[in-house]
Amino acid sequence: MTDIALEPLPNPGDEGTCPFDLPSALAKWREEEPVRRISVESGGSAWLVTRHEDVRTALGDHRLSADRNRPGFPHLRADEPPMPPGTFAQYDPPEHTRIRRMLTKAFMPKNVEKLKSLIRETVDELLDAMERQPQPADLYRDFALRLPTLTMCGLLGVPYDDRAVFQENTQAILNLGLPGAEVTAAYERMLAYIGELLDAKGLAPQDDLVSELAVERVATGELTKVEAIGVIALLLISGHDTTATSISLGTIALLREPDRLRRLLAEPDTVPGAVEELLRYLPGLHTGVRRIATADLEIGGVTIRAGEGVIMALNAANRDPRVHDRADRLDFDRDRVGRSSLAWGHGIHKCLGQSLARAQLQIALPALFERFPGLRLAVPFEEIDFRDKALFFSVHKLPVAW
Repeated sequence: MTDIALEPLPNPGDEGTCPFDLPSALAKWREEEPVRRISVESGGSAWLVTRHEDVRTALGDHRLSADRNRPGFPHLRADEPPMPPGTFAQYDPPEHTRIRRMLTKAFMPKNVEKLKSLIRETVDELLDAMERQPQPADLYRDFALRLPTLTMCGLLGVPYDDRAVFQENTQAILNLGLPGAEVTAAYERMLAYIGELLDAKGLAPQDDLVSELAVERVATGELTKVEAIGVIALLLISGHDTTATSISLGTIALLREPDRLRRLLAEPDTVPGAVEELLRYLPGLHTGVRRIATADLEIGGVTIRAGEGVIMALNAANRDPRVHDRADRLDFDRDRVGRSSLAWGHGIHKCLGQSLARAQLQIALPALFERFPGLRLAVPFEEIDFRDKALFFSVHKLPVAW
């Protein structure tokens, strides 16, 4: 592909518009050129896919590889560091299948169901602590980030007192504005910590996932220690940051829709559907799902050649009017039968922890507004410190009062 005058992937809010709105360029491309070439951060170009049907099809196509080590992969940085071994989200079958299968049980809905009482207790304790502190409070730091951090620490067996190790390094790893060398250093710090934890769990196992990996997978030779460390790092990073993001942005969205919020609190049975709609509506993974073609294929009538990069724009697909009526509006009455959101992805790489994330969101959001019925932003919406130069669109902080 030639790369003359190609436009880059737009970010939420780039045009001075509301960051919850789909960038106008994405909406235009989806209607006029749903599979088009764009420039990529690592140099060169890739195909951008924006329509729901095409994105869903592409996510399920085995000819599109997640392997970032393949030449021509559309990286997010010009100096993208290699992913640690064991980062199975970047693997293709059979290696992806081998590792993911080892983790499936822990995240199955029936096992997540057992965690709900603990999640409720944690939510209540965090809200108690917020209630006692001065206003304004930072909802991101004091609630949205702490809940999934505590949940993942409990599930994995990571001491909560060590949270700074993975929280701070996660922020560096996801920060697209940092040079690759700093990202590599953050990975090295996190992996060194996890290696020590894995050794300790192997000597004195407990009832947690890291102990299970140490005893049942590493000690038996099913996983190498290096692979296990990478697996745990991926779970820690994705397991707390994405849920913290969804709680924060979900809170903002609900505060901007007071009628829908009142109904949500008055009709608890609408909560699960409301959470799915929020995830469809919010920017989320605004950098797209990235793959590289291992063989020639066709997407949306366009031929993709082997060795060409492909980026699936989930935010554009989730706002596709062919699938969702009034797609740019938040609508808790939306008919979701046969009209699935792609917020969790699709295919073999669909989010492993979706049931756990759902449980936390379904419990946390209603509880927050029930405890603080007068909850409001402590700064104008335009002054919120959004985290827009990162893998996941989020906030740096979220000042609130009540």
